[in-house]
Amino acid sequence: MAYNPELGLFYVAGTVRTSTFVRYGDTFKLGQRYVGGTQAAPIGSPMSGTFTALASNTNKVSWQNKSRYRLGGGSGATATAGGLVLHGEPDGNMIAYDAKTGQELWRFHTGFGADAPPVTYEVDGEQYVAIAAGGNSLLGTAYGDAVWAFSLKRQQSPLWPPPPPATIAGPTVENPEKIAIGANNVEYTFFPARAKIKAGTKVTFTSGGDVPHTATAYQKGNWDTGALAKGESKEITFTEPGTYYYICTPHPWMYGQLIVE
Repeated sequence: MAYNPELGLFYVAGTVRTSTFVRYGDTFKLGQRYVGGTQAAPIGSPMSGTFTALASNTNKVSWQNKSRYRLGGGSGATATAGGLVLHGEPDGNMIAYDAKTGQELWRFHTGFGADAPPVTYEVDGEQYVAIAAGGNSLLGTAYGDAVWAFSLKRQQSPLWPPPPPATIAGPTVENPEKIAIGANNVEYTFFPARAKIKAGTKVTFTSGGDVPHTATAYQKGNWDTGALAKGESKEITFTEPGTYYYICTPHPWMYGQLIVE
């Protein structure tokens, strides 16, 4: 959170979503997370966010801006003595708000997930604002490697908009031949996270992540791709109709669903 002492307001980024809690595994293996639990949004449920100014003396909402995207777990806010609140957005925009009213005053597209907190600093009497745009695995935002610094000179042009983060947990994809793990510059995801296939279909799980991942059943069936390094694949045939949930055992916040008809 950020705080404006003149206005007495805290600025809080939040996420609105449903959560489910799941226990998995019966045997602990040293160095792996094969037993424990995970918390995630039910596949198909909506997700959104809020950016809220809270009055410190009354604990009431002074103003609130709603976002299509989850904001909790992303960028922190920065409040300035000049009456601004700065915040990085999951869709790549950095936004300056009026600290008192919440009115948007300015935005700039960083080209990647703007999920780091903005900072301000001074050089030779001139104020700058900087933000790192690197993406965030918790929000599923586009990975990048950029640091932006702004002054009042307005000499910099914005980058392209990246793919927007999801507003629905796991939209359904019909008959995919491949499920990518850690792809599209988002390390800890399955894509598609939710898929519908016909019985007898062979699905290829392919890892594009920088660290090994698995696709491991935890509710129906007894199947496992094993640990897949970057570029490795495993084919699994689903012969029986049903709903199959799976996780990555080293990173159990990753989860997916296969609907077999």
